Amino acid sequence: MNVPLSSSSTTGKKLPTIEMCMRELDREKAAQYYKDRDDGRTMIDKSGVGQIFPEATVHAHEFEPFGFSMNTVEGFAISTIHVSPQPESSYASFEAVGYDISTDEKLNLVIERVLSCFRPKQFTVAI
Repeated sequence: MNVPLSSSSTTGKKLPTIEMCMRELDREKAAQYYKDRDDGRTMIDKSGVGQIFPEATVHAHEFEPFGFSMNTVEGFAISTIHVSPQPESSYASFEAVGYDISTDEKLNLVIERVLSCFRPKQFTVAI
């Protein structure tokens, strides 16, 4: 689905913030965040998190021996992801502000993109 989500810079329009908390991540998806397997760029590519906002500039950090953090910037918009992949307590969080998610179609697209990266058993969304 090609829905523009680019950030608003000078419209003066207030754009909503979205926050997602995800628990019990799919084991296969969570396994991608172990440093002994991949580096940060590979984690971004394999997991799909770089495609949530594909035009954004990405800064990522992988932790030893596991875990991942990613921040993006696109114009005045920012997003962040943090992942703790260990099976007994896997968790991921996502937050974005400054993107145009003001319609149901745009909001649902972002939620679907995020969920496809982690496939959690439980999640909450706050807007």
